[in-house]
Amino acid sequence: MKRVLFVVLSLLLVLTGCITIDMGGGSSKAPEIVKFEVNPISISSGGAAILSWEVSNASSVSIDPGIGKTTANSSEKVAPAATTTYTITASNKAGSTRATALLTVSTAVTPPTPPSGSAGLPVITSFSATPSSISAGASTVLSWSVTNATGAKISGIGSVATSGSSSVYPVTTTTYVLEAYNSTGQSSASTVITVAGSTVTPPYSGSVPNIISFAASPSAIAAGDSTVLSWSVANASSVSITGLGSMASNGSMIVTPSSTMMLTLTASNAYGTNYATTTIIVGGSAPPTAMPVPSTWPTITDFHNSGTVVGSGGVLEAKLYWSVSNADTVIIDHGVGSVGTNGSQKVYPVTTTTYTLMASNGGNTMVRTTTVVVTPVAMPVPSTWPTINDFHNSGIVSGPSGLEAKLYWSVSNADTVIIDHGVGPVGASGSQKVYPVTTTTYTLMASNGGNTMAQTTTVVVP
Repeated sequence: MKRVLFVVLSLLLVLTGCITIDMGGGSSKAPEIVKFEVNPISISSGGAAILSWEVSNASSVSIDPGIGKTTANSSEKVAPAATTTYTITASNKAGSTRATALLTVSTAVTPPTPPSGSAGLPVITSFSATPSSISAGASTVLSWSVTNATGAKISGIGSVATSGSSSVYPVTTTTYVLEAYNSTGQSSASTVITVAGSTVTPPYSGSVPNIISFAASPSAIAAGDSTVLSWSVANASSVSITGLGSMASNGSMIVTPSSTMMLTLTASNAYGTNYATTTIIVGGSAPPTAMPVPSTWPTITDFHNSGTVVGSGGVLEAKLYWSVSNADTVIIDHGVGSVGTNGSQKVYPVTTTTYTLMASNGGNTMVRTTTVVVTPVAMPVPSTWPTINDFHNSGIVSGPSGLEAKLYWSVSNADTVIIDHGVGPVGASGSQKVYPVTTTTYTLMASNGGNTMAQTTTVVVP
C-alpha cells in the first residue's frame, strides 16, 4: 500500500510541476561546439553568406543575432547590412558553451582614377581561410589570388606569390592582412581565423594611427643618385620603415638605393596598425637627379656585395664590402650590426636579401643598400609522398537545383583524400558536384604516413 501511495504522490508532483523529469541534455559534460563557421567570411554590401554549425551534447542551441533557437546541426543563409559577429550558445544542465564567427561586410567604393600612364592598383580577387574556425593547435589553409601586382605579402608570413595557399597554425583568434603592390600603390584585404575560446577582434578598431604622408622626392632617380624619404604620422606609439628600423613620427632621410625598391611604413598603437608604401625607381629613363649633400654629412663611398658562392659545408655565402667617411657610427642590418668605416664581412642569406648600411653623425644619416640575389632551388618531393595528379573544376553552370559545378581529381600513393567545404573523404580519383553560393576555393588534401600534399581550385560564381 505504501508503494502505491508513493507512486500516486510522485505522479501528482510531476503534474503540478514540483518535479521535473529530465528529457535529455542532462549530461554532466558541457556541450561541445564541433563547428561554427561562415563562408565566405567577407562579402560586399547586398551579398550573402552561409552560416553553418554542428553541436553535440546540448539540450538547446541558439544563435544571435537574427536566428534565435535552432537545431544542433544545420546551416542558414545570412545577409547582414553591416559587419556582424554571430554568437552560438549551446546549453545543457552542465552549463553553456559559446563560439563566434565574424562576417565582414564591405561597402562598395569607386576606386580612384589612376594617374595617366599608370597600370592601376592591384586587384585582390580572393583572400580566405579554410576552415575559418579551428580549435587551438589545429591548422587552416590561407588561400589568395591577386592580379595586376608585382608582389604581395601576408602579415605573419612575409612575402608570398601573387596567388597561392599556405597552412597556418594560429593559437589565438588572428586577423591576417594581405597586401598587394605595384608601382602605382598597394591594395589590402583581411581575413579572420577564429580559434575556439578566443575573442574575435576586427583587424582595425578604435582610433588607429593616421599616416598623413609617406613619399620619396624624387621618386625616380638614376643609378648612384639620392632621394629624400619623408613621412608624417599622427596618433602612433611606434613607427618603423622596412630596412631602416624604428623612426620618429615625423622625419626625413637621404637614401641612395642600388636598385628599385619598395619601402613600407608601419604605424602602430593600442588599437591597431596602419601601413603605407612608397616605391623608389632606380635607373631606366629617369633623368639625373643628383642631390648636393652638405659636407658635414657622412659619405658612403661604396657598398656592394660579391654575389653568392657555395662555401665550406655546402652553405651559400656572400661578402659585403663598404667604405664610409665622416661617420660616427656605421650599422648594417640583418644581424651584421655595428662595423668600422671600411671593411668587408661574410653573410649567409638563405633567400634574396637587401642589406642596408646606415652611416650617421650628429643626427644626420645616409643610407645605401645592396641586394644579394639567392636563386631558389626547387626541392624534389620524395617518391614516398602522395602525388596530386589533377584537381580542377568544370566552372559554374545552372543546374536543376540552382548554381552548381563539378570537381575532378586524381591522386596516387595516398591513404586518405579529403576535400573541404563539406565534400569530405573521397576516393583516389573521381568527380563530385558542389553547389557554392559565392566564389569558393576548394582544397584537396592527400595524406599518407603523416605526409600531406595540398592543392586548390577556385569555383568562380559571377
